[in-house]
Amino acid sequence: DGSVTLEVAASGGVFGVQFAAIRWQARANSPLLFQSLQVAGRVSGGTLEDGRFTAEVFGGSVKGTVRASRSAAEGYQASGAAQFSAVDASALATLLSPHASAAGAADVTAQFELSGKRVTDLPNAPRASASFVVRQGWVGGVDLVLLIRDPGARGGRTVFDEWSGTFSATATGQTLRQMKLVSGPLGATGALDIAADGRRTGRIASELQAASGTLRTTVGHAGTLREITASPAN
Repeated sequence: DGSVTLEVAASGGVFGVQFAAIRWQARANSPLLFQSLQVAGRVSGGTLEDGRFTAEVFGGSVKGTVRASRSAAEGYQASGAAQFSAVDASALATLLSPHASAAGAADVTAQFELSGKRVTDLPNAPRASASFVVRQGWVGGVDLVLLIRDPGARGGRTVFDEWSGTFSATATGQTLRQMKLVSGPLGATGALDIAADGRRTGRIASELQAASGTLRTTVGHAGTLREITASPAN
């Protein structure tokens, strides 16, 4: 459905490259659909240097830098940094896991490394670290207000004004650290580990300002990205 253009200009063994695409996916059925993508850089000795990219993706925008190379022994390698602005948190959650659910407008600053035998393999096993802020949304799998009243409660979702933290990903799973969530009188902090099979474990400390006073609870949690099972933390 999309279009792709590639322009190459050679000068003294160095190639200037400009790539542009509309409605483009790196591979069929990928959840990562670029509404527009522009990449520019210099190729010398099989290495893309000084690469820069801008794109419209997930309802927002992204810009960044990239360096890429190819060798017979290691295949394709790419690394860089990206700044996402006002992207759809529900689309980012789908990248995390098909069972994850969230909503809101997200700003993300990320560093990434990709590798694969083919270009189309690069998104399959990314290594990444990022900081994020999501505003005016919700996160699924847990109702923090209900957990304060009943630490054994399961499922639901939590509406928030702002949710922030750090994220890292490897082939074995993902971690969320330094998480902070604010929703009116509700505040929470926590950490989360997500295994490659979608199982997760972590800890949440919540505080709710109520007419009767401040209600607090700290729970350990486990389960799936669809539904958390919580228990009082030691």
